Amino acid sequence: MDTINNIDGVQEKTILRGEYNVTLLAVGDIILDDHPNYLGIGVRSAIEREQLFIFEKVEKILSEANIVFGNLETALSDYGKMNLYESLILRGKPEFVEQFKRGHFNLLNVANNYIQHHGKQCLLDTVSVLQQSGIRVIGIDNLQPQIISSSKGIKFGFLGYSLRPEQYDNEVIYSQGNKEKIISDISKIRKTVDYLIVSLHWGDEYISFPSVQQVTLAHEIIDAGVDVIIGHHSHVLQPFEKYKNRIIAYSLGNFVSDMCSDVTKKSAILKIIFDKGSIKDVDLIPIYINKNYQPEILADEKEIIPQIVETGELLNSLNSQDYERILKQSLKRDRIEYFKFLTRNFYRFPVLTLFEIIYLAIRRRLIR
Repeated sequence: MDTINNIDGVQEKTILRGEYNVTLLAVGDIILDDHPNYLGIGVRSAIEREQLFIFEKVEKILSEANIVFGNLETALSDYGKMNLYESLILRGKPEFVEQFKRGHFNLLNVANNYIQHHGKQCLLDTVSVLQQSGIRVIGIDNLQPQIISSSKGIKFGFLGYSLRPEQYDNEVIYSQGNKEKIISDISKIRKTVDYLIVSLHWGDEYISFPSVQQVTLAHEIIDAGVDVIIGHHSHVLQPFEKYKNRIIAYSLGNFVSDMCSDVTKKSAILKIIFDKGSIKDVDLIPIYINKNYQPEILADEKEIIPQIVETGELLNSLNSQDYERILKQSLKRDRIEYFKFLTRNFYRFPVLTLFEIIYLAIRRRLIR
């Protein structure tokens, strides 16, 4: 059985083709499984049933970038798999790595609270299958930093952390972050790269703006020497901030997901062009997750994208009491949207799955 100590690839460099300008495309949560509420009709089932290429609608734009990055929230492993509800939910398949290869992804973060739903070995299998396909992984301590270089000598360093509590496995092997650890890691790599990019799995679900604590931490991380922060976990878009000429994407929302709420289907691709001396350009490309769970570009719908606010504006506009109130409203809205979806689509679920969903919903309510 594999152990974390024999996974290869620490600090291995990839030489990018191209001139001085390097294009990074970053996307949010990629969930190639059936969510517990959608077993039998979710992303995994759709890929298997329809033989979907999940990135078909965005393949062209992804192919034009030098670095394509996303947050993978699904274990790609059959280890321990049984034909039971708990064993099937939140699990992808090893062959789904072909989706990423065809989609031109060359870097994925795995530091998040869902990646070990099925245990340590499934995460090890996931890292192994990604690396065998030439895809770099961040979010595990001994795989960090990943350094990617252009042919003209521009070096990019990548780090990834989860700031969410682990929900499923007591033996956590992905990178769990706190301010001290992150800043310490930044200090070790900062002078060796031209640009440093940090991925953060943080905040609360379904709320459309970050907390005061997140904004404060983001500023401290930038002050420590980071050029770009790529956030995820909320499953909805949150504001983008330019802080001291650096970029903070508090949450890029979902990129592939079977969540039913309309707000979880609207997202963005963050496009950044770097040259040797500075960030040359930043753009936000709106996308919408279609009925087949595929992200599609919405060229005429820029209004779904939050504005990039300037340094200090976001922090000055936040209020902790408002945050807690809106968070409760957001969670309630999501539950209502799912109830409506379940009512309209109950006939699509396998009978046993439907009973399992109803049973778990009742149990959760009784435990509260």
